[in-house]
Amino acid sequence: MKTMNYDLFLRHRKSDSQLRRIDLGCGMALFIDRGSSRRVLVNTSAREVFELTASDGRITAFSPRDVADSRYSGRSCLDALYYFGVEPFIDGVALVTWTITPDGIYFMDEDGFGMEDTIEENLYAFIDTRCRVLVPFQTMTPGQIPRFREQARTALLEK
Repeated sequence: MKTMNYDLFLRHRKSDSQLRRIDLGCGMALFIDRGSSRRVLVNTSAREVFELTASDGRITAFSPRDVADSRYSGRSCLDALYYFGVEPFIDGVALVTWTITPDGIYFMDEDGFGMEDTIEENLYAFIDTRCRVLVPFQTMTPGQIPRFREQARTALLEK
C-alpha cells in the first residue's frame, strides 16, 4: 500500500480548485484530483495519507491479494478505468466500489451512437480507517452489503 507523509501532502497538494474534498466521517476525507484519476484517502485524526489510485487510474492502495474474485485476483496490476469510490465511514468501516465494466450507455455519444451491449459490473470491499481491507473485493448484491458490513466490523474488532 502506498502511503505518504501527512504534512508533505498538505503542503504540496494542488489548489482546492483542482482537488475536490469529500468528508467521509470518522476523521476521514477523500481527495479527488479533478484533472486526473488520482484519489487520496486521508485519515486526519491519525495524520495518515493513502493514495488509492494514481493519476493514470492504477490502483495503488490495494493489490491482487485484496481481490476475492478469481477473474481479477491474478492480475499483476489493478486499474480503475471507470469509477472508484469510497462511501462514508460508519463505525470505522467504509464500503469501496470499483467499477470494472460500466453500463453500455457509458460508451454512447451525444447522438446515441456507440452504445455497447454491456452490463455494469462492480466489485466491492470494506476497509477501515487505516485503509486495511477487512472484506476483499468481490461482487455483492445490495441485500448482501449489510451482512458484509457486519463481517467487516467483526474483523475490525479482531485487529
